[in-house]
Amino acid sequence: MPRNPVKIPLNHQHGDWRSLPWRFIIAPMRWLTCSSTRKIAVAALALTLSPCIFAQKTVSTDSGDLIGKTNGNVRSFLGVPYAAPPLGPLRWKAPEPVKRSATALAADKIGPACMQKLSRSHLPWTEAFMVQNDVSEDCLTLNVWTAGSLSGHRPVLVYLHGGGFVEGSGGISSYDGTQLSKSGLIVVTVNFRLGIFGYFASSALRTDSGHDSAGNYALADQIAALDWVKKNIAAFGGDPQRVTVAGQSAGAESVAELLASPKAKGLFQRAILNSDPLLWPATTVSSLDEAAKLGDAFTAKYGGTLDALRAVPAETLLNAPDAPPKRPVVDGYWLTEQPGDDLTHPVGSDVPVMIGWVKDEGFPTTKLSAEAFRADVAKKYGDNADRFLKLYPADDDAQAAKSQMQAGRDRNIAITTLYADAYQRRRESSVYLYWFARTPPWKAHPEFGAHHTAEVPYFFETLDQVKDRDYEDADYAVSKIAGGEWLKFASTGKPSSTWVAAQHGGGPFYVIDTTPKAQSQQDAARAAFWKSVLLKH
Repeated sequence: MPRNPVKIPLNHQHGDWRSLPWRFIIAPMRWLTCSSTRKIAVAALALTLSPCIFAQKTVSTDSGDLIGKTNGNVRSFLGVPYAAPPLGPLRWKAPEPVKRSATALAADKIGPACMQKLSRSHLPWTEAFMVQNDVSEDCLTLNVWTAGSLSGHRPVLVYLHGGGFVEGSGGISSYDGTQLSKSGLIVVTVNFRLGIFGYFASSALRTDSGHDSAGNYALADQIAALDWVKKNIAAFGGDPQRVTVAGQSAGAESVAELLASPKAKGLFQRAILNSDPLLWPATTVSSLDEAAKLGDAFTAKYGGTLDALRAVPAETLLNAPDAPPKRPVVDGYWLTEQPGDDLTHPVGSDVPVMIGWVKDEGFPTTKLSAEAFRADVAKKYGDNADRFLKLYPADDDAQAAKSQMQAGRDRNIAITTLYADAYQRRRESSVYLYWFARTPPWKAHPEFGAHHTAEVPYFFETLDQVKDRDYEDADYAVSKIAGGEWLKFASTGKPSSTWVAAQHGGGPFYVIDTTPKAQSQQDAARAAFWKSVLLKH
């Protein structure tokens, strides 16, 4: 791992050229072709590593010289530290620059995930969607996949994982960047602090920050990672002026926060939001004052001081039953407004945005009977309940189940449409809307349909990582379409020519399926209902 740098062994016999540091052997050869290097190396067959191969695998960065690994024409650099370990006095601090290693770092293994309670597979999410490695507080690493020349200027995709702000990792197998890198993208996946380690505020932390803020350490990590990419990605063959930040679910919410944050301006040129819960209720706590008050009460139970709390074992904090809510907070520094509010008073980035959902995103985690469904509607929608039930009737259990699904679908379309409309009214850049409609074949569980997160391995072209689905040739074709749209958007800020930008007032959507097509909004009456309901929140 990055914290245990690999030292390249040298032969220290007096007078032996092998006792020289590798940089003195390789550096003079950098201008030579690999062919020339091999000819020179013939006279020195005692070399354990070919300089040509070594040069291919090694990249110099702010973190140090990185020794990656090669799979065909794809080079991967895994577990690369982009910030100092947030341990001890650096717990609940903005990330500090990583100290450059004096020796080469072995970047050939995924780093530990950030502190979280590891979840076992639970349907519909199976191993390819779950963290499979260890966890640690020392986790601020990223992974890079690149193919082709390291002197190129290829577009870059920086991906932020989902997991409700409490779980997940950039090392999850469905995020593997190998296939996308073969198509011309440089892929970067990122670990960032989670749960109480990424979202904790208190009065003491506000004072400690130097700018009266607290609670958005995960957002600060993401900004630090983007800054690292801007400074270093050219060494991997990437173009620092063509960086796309993307995320799914809570990762998409993180992208929305980055779009709104004044601290992230200039670090990326496009944004992709997959299944963003942006306008769902309670995506942030109401205020920094409220978050700090909750944090003060928690601190009092664990020693009463910030120093004492920083000394509490990570496992104790992770498992604390009385920990405050683990959500982003409008802290006035990293995030000055809620992402939705920023659409009215923009202070963040003005870049092209791609945003969309999967077809069955609204699949209910708990199926309600008709009676329970009607009661739930009355509780949630009050005076609008009768109007809701006319659009989504529940005369029997089967009809209620269908209405639950349809209501979830329509709500997500409305959320996306409202976001696109507001974004375009306040910014110059275009918004491209999509609807992922391909239902993954899954004979064992057809009821889940195109569920939340189902689109991820299609966009990453990692269907082979998902061992328990019954993917067909058509799925691989859809995956090529989806991954290709990411590549086009990351390259130019526009997807394919048949995918037109959203218009004021909403739509059209680009339907990603075996035969992609443009589609207008949903039924007008349902659209009007959701617009009226959502604008009240």
